[in-house]
Formats: sequence, structure tokens, C-alpha cells
Amino acid sequence: MTTIEKLLDENKDFVQLIPSGRVQCIISKHEMPKTVEAVSSYLSGKKFQRLKKKESEKKELKQYEPYLIPSKFNSEKLFCRITGRLVAKTEPAVVRHSEGRRFTKGIESVSQGSTLLEEPSPEEVERRKALARAEHAARMAAAAAGVADDGDASEEGSSDPEAEEAGNAE
Repeated sequence: MTTIEKLLDENKDFVQLIPSGRVQCIISKHEMPKTVEAVSSYLSGKKFQRLKKKESEKKELKQYEPYLIPSKFNSEKLFCRITGRLVAKTEPAVVRHSEGRRFTKGIESVSQGSTLLEEPSPEEVERRKALARAEHAARMAAAAAGVADDGDASEEGSSDPEAEEAGNAE
């Protein structure tokens, strides 16, 4: 049978003995009696396993810390200070982003003295998107007008009825 000291020693990164004589989870601050049954039950529970997984993911993402920081406006995302994009807070998403062309070129430019980006507010992002949509619509309208003008001049038939009658008379 396992003693409480051995159990605490095996899980010293997650539980600790507090001055009141109880055991406390470092992650959730949950307190429990200093018994093998209580501690082992908590350590094998769903809540602790979920928190443990989340904590280990957080530690894995710390290696990207200067470039990928928690988003100020979206708790589910990280903000990339190199590319200016939001990235999901999952290890596969962060690894995929960090192996990308824009990120690797950005790392090179930062090492040469370029500054890191700051996260814009959601209002600023919406303003930029609206401006980009308006510019795109204007370009599309100009392109459509240019195609319509060119298309009229290059048509074989003329819109002049007299010219058509003269062509038919021959």
C-alpha cells in the first residue's frame, strides 16, 4: 500500500502539503484531507486530468513565448507578434504556424533588428477589414467598368443603324 508521503513525492509538481496539514492541488488550489484515498481519488479524477493536460500544453507553448503571446481579446487564441495573426492555443496549431514561411522569414527579420508587432484591438481589426472590403469593391467595380468599355469597342457589330443598313445593302 502507498503511503501519503510517497504519493505526494510522486506528484510534487501538482500537489503540496500546506501548513494546515491538508493537501492542496497547485493547479486548482483544491484542498483535501491528508489521506491516501482522498489524494489518489483526486489525482485520478476527470477534473484533475483535464487541468493537468491543459497545464502541460501551457508549458509546451512557453518555448514560443516571445513571439506567440496570449491574445488580449480572445482567450482561446495566441497572438503572433511576427505575422500579426491569431493562432489556436493547441500545440499542433502552434507548431504548424511556427514552421510556416511567413513565421520563419519574420524570425530572420526580427534577428536583424525588426520590431515585434502589438495586437490591435478588435475595433481596429474591423476598421481595417471594412477599409479593405471597400477598396476591393472599388477595384472590382473599376475592373468591371473597364471590361464593359473595352468590350463595346471591340464588338464586331456596330450600334449605328445606318452603318448596318449600308453593310446589308452591299
